[in-house]
Amino acid sequence: MKLQPVCKLDDADYKLIDLFQQCNMTRQEATCLVYLIRRGSGTSREIVESSPGMDQPQVSIAIRSLIDRGLVVVKEQLPTRTRPSNVYISVFSLSGILDRLITELEIQRGKEYDRLTDMITKLESQNEID
Repeated sequence: MKLQPVCKLDDADYKLIDLFQQCNMTRQEATCLVYLIRRGSGTSREIVESSPGMDQPQVSIAIRSLIDRGLVVVKEQLPTRTRPSNVYISVFSLSGILDRLITELEIQRGKEYDRLTDMITKLESQNEID
């Protein structure tokens, strides 16, 4: 099996990471997701090697969160000489992920709007009683 070289993140990738962070992702989640979008798939080890400042536990936590959000799937790779390692794959293309994040933000904003409206209504009804 031929090993593929580890993909290093560049300036455009870091701009995308910053954008994802503005969409309620942690830096670790955004970094893992950008790596997987760019490369198509990867292991935790490859992500760690491509991302200065990230270690294995951070990658594992970020990947678990991305799996829970439905953005990444896991595929177990057969072991070669050591224990099996998981290969992570981005479920969506970049445009699909952006659409999904926009939808999440719209839902979140709608909930916040509803919460504020309820608070205003309660305050108004309290003022009517006084």
